Amino acid sequence: GLNGLRFFAASMVIITHIELLKMYFHLPHFWDNLLIQNLGGLGVYFFFSFSGFLITHLLFIGKEKNNKIDIKSFYIRRILRIWPLYYLIFILGFFILPAIPFIEIPPLTGNLNDHFSFQFLSYLFILPNVGYALHGPLAHIGQMWSIGVEEQFYLLWPLLMSLIRQKYIRAFI
Repeated sequence: GLNGLRFFAASMVIITHIELLKMYFHLPHFWDNLLIQNLGGLGVYFFFSFSGFLITHLLFIGKEKNNKIDIKSFYIRRILRIWPLYYLIFILGFFILPAIPFIEIPPLTGNLNDHFSFQFLSYLFILPNVGYALHGPLAHIGQMWSIGVEEQFYLLWPLLMSLIRQKYIRAFI
């Protein structure tokens, strides 16, 4: 039943991005509508909440079964699931897409050129949210800020959850 909610949340983000791109390219758009501007953020908040709930639930199920959270296997699963695609998009966004002139997004081009070294390092070390906050979004890969937030959550949350006593976990699962 949750896949339907995920579909609507993803649709909200896509609609917002489409309208923003249409505005950048001076096409007819609905970007001036406050609902459209906030729709994507609501979708992202849902994804963050949903992901946090699922990860917490899975960690607690593991702790209930084994009396501990297997942090090493948790990190390995997250790395194998997220990093290959993350770094593929990283390479595309820094080296391939900027070299294709007809897909340039004019208002965002300077954010890569003006702060290349800082942005490169922040994305390389999975801190795109820091680069985004300090120097704005990058064309084609600005949305990776959310992966940075999620990866930082994954880094800290299992460690914190491993400290919770067993008796409190039963109330959650």
